[in-house]
Amino acid sequence: ITGTVNSLATGTIANTAKVNGTDTQTVSHTATEGILISEFSSDTSTYTPNGTIVYTLKVKNSGAGHLTNIAVSVPMSSVQTNWANGTIGPAFSSWTTSSVRGPARSARSTDLSENITIAPGEEVTYTITAAVESLASGLINSSATVNGTSTNLVGHTPTPGMLSATMTSTTTNYLPNETISYTITLTNTGSGFVENIPVVNLLDQIQTTLAAGVTGSAFSGWTIDAITTGVGTTSGTTSANNNLNTTAILGPNGTIIYTITATVANNARGEIINTAQVNGASLSTLVHSPKSIGLMNLTKRALSPQVM
Repeated sequence: ITGTVNSLATGTIANTAKVNGTDTQTVSHTATEGILISEFSSDTSTYTPNGTIVYTLKVKNSGAGHLTNIAVSVPMSSVQTNWANGTIGPAFSSWTTSSVRGPARSARSTDLSENITIAPGEEVTYTITAAVESLASGLINSSATVNGTSTNLVGHTPTPGMLSATMTSTTTNYLPNETISYTITLTNTGSGFVENIPVVNLLDQIQTTLAAGVTGSAFSGWTIDAITTGVGTTSGTTSANNNLNTTAILGPNGTIIYTITATVANNARGEIINTAQVNGASLSTLVHSPKSIGLMNLTKRALSPQVM
């Protein structure tokens, strides 16, 4: 007797024959075991904030028997990373999961978690497309769990930002008791964050020649304004009559503009030289010279008295 086993059979097959009305011994066959293979991977090793990471989980049965009740999970909601604001938060804002075995799964609270049966030679592939949080700036490590065992760890590093910094002024001359305006502009032209960038301008240390030939402070006071465009923060001292001493964080395409409006001392007579530092490097040195004032020669003329 040659029997073809049902392709979906997974349990023990027991067979007993009868001879002259009497049962013979029972012959039992157990199912050949399947062999489980899993692989977790990604299409890239880097990421950008607000970008996407695509993960692929493959679960395969390379054996001759079925694999039943195989638990598969990918806990996307528990993946965390460093944020650019100094905190730790979720790495992903949302994700979708799809496979050849079922409908797409979406929504932040829904992690892939299910039990599956895999036929001999069958491979089940899951694709997870995850949206990276806009403030993500640290390493993102993810893994899956298949049948109670963690897969390989898949890591992603942030794409670096690219900092550009300039310092300018609208004029090269000054008059005592008037103002000089300085503009320090920080721009991130990269696709990742630039973080912990020190910005320093020591205004109270700027000296010039004063009347009578002595040396003293070039400025009697100043104000500092900071305007951010896009994703960015500045923390530290930007208050009036205090040195600019702050730390900047910029997201992709973000810009911070510091505007310093300094009032020149009323007895300033010499050059005023100012250099700011960004990320430890000096920006262009700006030199302001006193304006030349023409002298008016007055000629007194004596008027002859008129005889009445």
